[in-house]
Amino acid sequence: MSDISNNIIYPSLFKINYEDRKNTFYLESLTLSNLKLWKNSILIDSSNNITIQHREFSKLIMDLKACLTGKLLYVSKSFTNKPLILGNLFLYYCQYLSQCVFNNPFTIEPFTQNENIKNKFYSFINSFINSFYNKEYLDKFINNNFKNNSDKIVLCVSPLHFNIFIPSTTINFFTDNYTIPESNWNITILIGNRDNFFS
Repeated sequence: MSDISNNIIYPSLFKINYEDRKNTFYLESLTLSNLKLWKNSILIDSSNNITIQHREFSKLIMDLKACLTGKLLYVSKSFTNKPLILGNLFLYYCQYLSQCVFNNPFTIEPFTQNENIKNKFYSFINSFINSFYNKEYLDKFINNNFKNNSDKIVLCVSPLHFNIFIPSTTINFFTDNYTIPESNWNITILIGNRDNFFS
């Protein structure tokens, strides 16, 4: 399927309709986040007070990072009319850079092999992951994602949406300069029971 600009539209594995916004791209994690880790890490009392079990929480952060940096499925409207290579967030970003610079998503080697681009990219990911160690940010995240209609916080099977913002940058190739627009990469992760997921 494609849109009016002939860019490919990929269907959502999770059956979610995503809003079409400029320079916003949608990905769905092929790694299930373990509900048991969420319940063991984050304790909620009857008054919605949140207590973090730090030893278990470090396992949850590792699980979350694996979901964000592992294999992802590109969904919704693409930034190109050429088929994308299935991969992780960095691979999709390199395909995006290739599209911006070379007008195709296939010339990715100059970006995947560039340590400066790779380090800068992963610094955004690490900064995002580190924000979960901020109690205020974490409390807000939990309230926004797990509060039910009765205003109770319930850790349950559900999709979580994460936005990773990458600011505009300039890339130099020989004597040419290319401005890469800022981009938002929205990743949806499913929380579920891994014990039952594959049975």
